[in-house]
Amino acid sequence: MKMRFFIFLFSFCVISAGTLFSQSHFEAGARQLTQEAAAVELEKFRHARMPGDFCLMFQIVHQNRDNDDDVYCTGTLWGTWIDDVPHLRLTVRRQIRLGATLVSPTKTVRRMLIVGGENPELWEAGADGVPVKIDSQNTESFFEGLVLAPFDLQTPFVYWRDFKYLNTRRLRGRVSHFYELFPPEGFKVAHPEIEAVRIAMDRTYNALVSVETLGGNGKAIKKFSLGSVKKVREDYIFKTLEVRDERSRDKDVFEVKYAALRLDLSISYFEPKALGEKDLELPSSVFERF
Repeated sequence: MKMRFFIFLFSFCVISAGTLFSQSHFEAGARQLTQEAAAVELEKFRHARMPGDFCLMFQIVHQNRDNDDDVYCTGTLWGTWIDDVPHLRLTVRRQIRLGATLVSPTKTVRRMLIVGGENPELWEAGADGVPVKIDSQNTESFFEGLVLAPFDLQTPFVYWRDFKYLNTRRLRGRVSHFYELFPPEGFKVAHPEIEAVRIAMDRTYNALVSVETLGGNGKAIKKFSLGSVKKVREDYIFKTLEVRDERSRDKDVFEVKYAALRLDLSISYFEPKALGEKDLELPSSVFERF
């Protein structure tokens, strides 16, 4: 059975259960790719998607090394593909934890549409509900105090055309293809602090297993790592992951609380004008509790 999955930065990798257990987890050897073969593998990865649409309810806890006051967020993520382009609807709410108390700051909710692909777009509902287009090269975090940013979900770097295949080697026991992708000129001008993004793709499942944003000195300034995995009916999905700022060593822990997969959502919900509408509510029966 062919593996199925979907990938944004988070690598909410959804893997066919049959495939997960029917193939060996210990590939023999690490055959290197030619640059031509590496380009083919990367292009396949760019067009990967999961079967059906999805909805995830999640929480994010920001762990600050300097004090005990954590930023705490909850939210819902809806996803689909339109003309082979990933579209995400996101509602995220922020609170700040002061000891055992959760306090709501002034700006508490963001509703966004995140469009990936080679021509990324970023939209947000304004105070009056009217959609506002944001610079798609924006790398600011969702809220002050978080590490995670819309850029991380949009993963425009996956589609950057200037890339270099590095090698194929083991990462956490998995044989993976390593690439460095280099930003186009416009992005370099806007973000001179980002030199490249290094990714690792699992050779067997063609799934993203590591992402490092590299600074001007070639050192990682942001990393993400995958955490635990849970089975959701026919599929497997990553339950937790960490996104770490390598300069401050602060990190966001993203945890899926409920997941509904293999849905059939209306594409009208993923249009900018729909941002002013009420969030899509699904029956509790379609969700798996984590």
